[in-house]
Amino acid sequence: MANLAEYIQNQWTTEDPETIVQEMGQGKRFPTEALALSKDVEYRTKIVQAGGADRILEFLLQTDKPFQDVLHKSKGGGEESDDNNGDLHCPSVWLNVVNNLCQDGYLSDSALARETQYKIAINMGPLFQDMSNWEKRELFGSKDYWMKSLPFFVSMLSGFLSSSFTKLADFLVRQESLPSFLVRVLYLEVGDSTIASEIVEFSIERDDRIGKPDIIGLSQTYAAHCIKSLWMKRGKPMVEQYADIPIRPEHQLTMQTGILKLFEVNGRKGWYRGGYGATLSLFIILYDKCDRFSSEFGVESVSSKMVGICQHHLSKHIHLSRDRFFLEAVMTGIVTLGATMMTPAINQQQAPIDYNVASGIHAGLLYFCLDVCDSNDVRLAKALDGFLSIVTATAKLPETKKALQKHGEDIRCRLERVLARAPYLHTGLNILNQILQQSLPPQPDMNTLGCEFCFEKCSKGTTTKCSFCRTVTYCSEDCKRLNWMLHQTDCCTKRKIPLPRTAEEIIAQGKVIFAQHINQLLFQSALKNLSILNTFLIFDMSEATPLFQTLSIGQFKDVYLQNEESVEEALKVLTKNRASGSVTAVFIGFTEDGMLAKLVTFPPDTAPLMPTPEGEQLEPMKKWETAQQLVVIMSLRSAGQGSDAIQKLQAHPQLLRASILKTMKP
Repeated sequence: MANLAEYIQNQWTTEDPETIVQEMGQGKRFPTEALALSKDVEYRTKIVQAGGADRILEFLLQTDKPFQDVLHKSKGGGEESDDNNGDLHCPSVWLNVVNNLCQDGYLSDSALARETQYKIAINMGPLFQDMSNWEKRELFGSKDYWMKSLPFFVSMLSGFLSSSFTKLADFLVRQESLPSFLVRVLYLEVGDSTIASEIVEFSIERDDRIGKPDIIGLSQTYAAHCIKSLWMKRGKPMVEQYADIPIRPEHQLTMQTGILKLFEVNGRKGWYRGGYGATLSLFIILYDKCDRFSSEFGVESVSSKMVGICQHHLSKHIHLSRDRFFLEAVMTGIVTLGATMMTPAINQQQAPIDYNVASGIHAGLLYFCLDVCDSNDVRLAKALDGFLSIVTATAKLPETKKALQKHGEDIRCRLERVLARAPYLHTGLNILNQILQQSLPPQPDMNTLGCEFCFEKCSKGTTTKCSFCRTVTYCSEDCKRLNWMLHQTDCCTKRKIPLPRTAEEIIAQGKVIFAQHINQLLFQSALKNLSILNTFLIFDMSEATPLFQTLSIGQFKDVYLQNEESVEEALKVLTKNRASGSVTAVFIGFTEDGMLAKLVTFPPDTAPLMPTPEGEQLEPMKKWETAQQLVVIMSLRSAGQGSDAIQKLQAHPQLLRASILKTMKP
């Protein structure tokens, strides 16, 4: 068989399970890897009934021996197979299979699942001993195998600890080295930089897997889930026992005192696949354990530290797909921020909530809240509104009021920027606006201010502000445009958040956003009755949440203050692209020199892959427009609407506007 995909398609689920198990017992690659990847619950149950798990456990009892010797022995000392279904390349596949078997629901027969999990638990001694040997760090005689297997092993432990079959967790908890092992994995980058560097070097140089997994980040995520499972199954006291465990032997940091450092250091993709959110939950437990005193974490103000941590996560992921990990992380972050504000009374005096909220505001707390509002993710609205009630309650207290007065004008300008970028979370913005109104003096009448460009009083009724910083006023749109070349560098400074980036970073992020969200712009242009080839696809990354717009050349000029030379160049690019069937995107962002409006061409071959009648080839010129038509059809079908739905919307401006707004943010 030429490759694994063909094997799964042509042989998997059709061969006798006894034959599959026999081949697995000989260390054959395809049946073992197919079991690791199989989505057929009934067939993999038959494999386990035929003894598949037993064969793999026989191998995992020999982790102290070289891998090739174990394989050679499995064949009774015979010659190695040279056919396409040859020997396994790495023992991590065995751990992958065993890890799957440890997850509830993997087998259709619950009694068989428990029996199999119990067998794994009582036979995992040699494997646990080798995986937890940090000095040697070898599995089947190889450091590379140990590194490859680490995420699967820790995930297997997570399966044990979260299993409804509590005897598994009971068995595992009795392992004396379990707490130190889990804490060390969780803090791998903080406490074991040498080992972390070895894993990174292996991933870059020698890991031959397609779509290389984030070994460190995933291992940390599973370790966090292990400890969280202990809390959920056995209560806070179990987790509290972990608080004083050093992040590695003889290290001065413990799980408790190093947890803020862990948040600040870790930024790996795998870590954000659930590990970040789980560790936030652990932080709350540890925070409660020490009566919510910041000094127990080695800092003056936990609340200000946590603001930076939550803001960093939000800005790094808000432009990407809003999956369950994003939702869990942001919601848990909001809950955690609330916990850091609500600290206990000291010596029967008033609790220092005022100090905590003020510290948070100094650290950018309300900017974080504004970014959540700007995200327009309604799933976050209730948690955000609840949190803002704490800020509202303290707004008149001295420290909070002082912080609001210090940062209030900047926050107000940021709020105005969000208001200009609909859609957004209305209730959250209204609460923030009320907080500012009760803490700051009224804003002066714009018509009494001087124009930033001509210095005349803005009394013409045409007064406007800079759209991007909202800190300077103009008497007219003409003055705003004429002053833009002088103002844009200063504009970047006045904006404060987000920080400016390089052109390369903006373009790279724009391409990621384009790939993930192009269908929204295809649908938006259809709602506006525009061909995707006749419009500029705007990806505005000037704020944390990107804004998607389809604009004409005139709209592009007016909204983004383009000069005549830039407009002429943009029109040339659009005309050329239209003739070749390409779309024209514009990536907007701020560098230290001011606004970047980068024109990027996406040729026909980059159009989303869409189903076409068998044997039919689309002309390149038609690929993007065909993709647009199919996106519209699929979007309407998923919403239970007919093909005439867009025409009906276009006859009702308010409904049309609401539908367009839904396509303007991730």
